[in-house]
Amino acid sequence: MAAARRSTPLVIFTMVAAVVVGGSWWAIQSGALTGGAQVKPVAAPALPSGSLQYAGGNLTQAHYLAGDVKRTGKVAEATVLEVGKSADGIAHQYAMVAKRETLDCQTHAISGELAGEYDAKGTLKNTEYLTGAIGRPIESTDFEAGLVCDGKAGPAWRAAADWRAAQRATQTPPDDLAAAAEASPKDAAAWAWLCHGAPWHWRPQSFKDCDHAVSLQPELAAVRIDRGFVNLATGHNAPALADFRQVLAKDADNAAALFGKGLAEALSGDKAGSKRDRERALDLDPSLPDWIEATYRFQISDPYRGR
Repeated sequence: MAAARRSTPLVIFTMVAAVVVGGSWWAIQSGALTGGAQVKPVAAPALPSGSLQYAGGNLTQAHYLAGDVKRTGKVAEATVLEVGKSADGIAHQYAMVAKRETLDCQTHAISGELAGEYDAKGTLKNTEYLTGAIGRPIESTDFEAGLVCDGKAGPAWRAAADWRAAQRATQTPPDDLAAAAEASPKDAAAWAWLCHGAPWHWRPQSFKDCDHAVSLQPELAAVRIDRGFVNLATGHNAPALADFRQVLAKDADNAAALFGKGLAEALSGDKAGSKRDRERALDLDPSLPDWIEATYRFQISDPYRGR
């Protein structure tokens, strides 16, 4: 049930299909980087398990910075997670890449870049050095450099609890998501992704899927935000507003919850409250309307996108 953007209806829920595609634990350095000499195999960087700071992204992937940055003067070693927007979105082969890289903030270069390349299920498929000791210039797509070298702070509301949360926030959900979640009823990450993926793979029990996801991780803001937008997109304003308010009670600067609350208030007739909350959310993150539309597959009419 899709429709073109109009000036009065606020949100329209649409669904699209996504296709997902499904190694070794060790690899030899590329001969191009080692002069053709054989070297001892090296272990791939593991997918990071702790909290990840959102560093930035583009149409094909997003970057997250792990909290294990080690600094020596202007040089820093960092673990970076790259998540493709699709299951083969990185180099047309991989869903995710975990990298351990050295950033020289003075010379503006990256060296010693070791990568582990993973499929959508988190299985290691390949290991390789992307740069040698000499390195390469930091490029505009090395979003993590802004956090590491320039001291920038990523939007707090987009931080991810771990690699599975980063994947859920970035990647198109796979077609077999429901079966995977139902096979593991206590797998909190699988159910969270099933709720998050409801706009792509809607089914009659999607509301219950979201309820179960929240029950498994009641303190996780991202899951409540997902459930809030699923309810909002389908006209269930009261439960959506309740979820957004609960997130904001613990994190008053959660931009996604603020904007969602503003949309729910607009649909409930509270124009002043809606304008106040949406403006505050846009101050925190001006790109929110685009993110919401891309993430939850509904459109926000022009009067409610800006101020």
